[in-house]
Amino acid sequence: MAQMLRAIETAEPVPPRRVAARFDAEIEALLLKALAKNSSGRYHSAAELGEDIQRWLHGQPVVAKPMTTRYLLQKLVRRHAYSSVVMLLLALIVLGFLGTYRHLYVQARQQNIALQSHCRV
Repeated sequence: MAQMLRAIETAEPVPPRRVAARFDAEIEALLLKALAKNSSGRYHSAAELGEDIQRWLHGQPVVAKPMTTRYLLQKLVRRHAYSSVVMLLLALIVLGFLGTYRHLYVQARQQNIALQSHCRV
């Protein structure tokens, strides 16, 4: 029994995704934060853990994961999938128009230069 208690106190827990690969990365972060050996790395209360679980259930960023720009952007896109697709399509349309406009502008300019040089001859 003493050996088991020592292992609980000192041994780092096995990451859940190593046991079952289908574990969600956010759930794994929640579990590892709850099991952290250092008290400053754990949730300060069960209510704090519950709030993080609620955030996960509602598709919001969880406190247990580092708040990187990429993570926050992924959460935003997942929460607003339809709007994200619409914005992406609009951006592609605008970029298509800009590319077409630039191509036509360069083509017209080249024709204008050729015409001017032909008229001078």
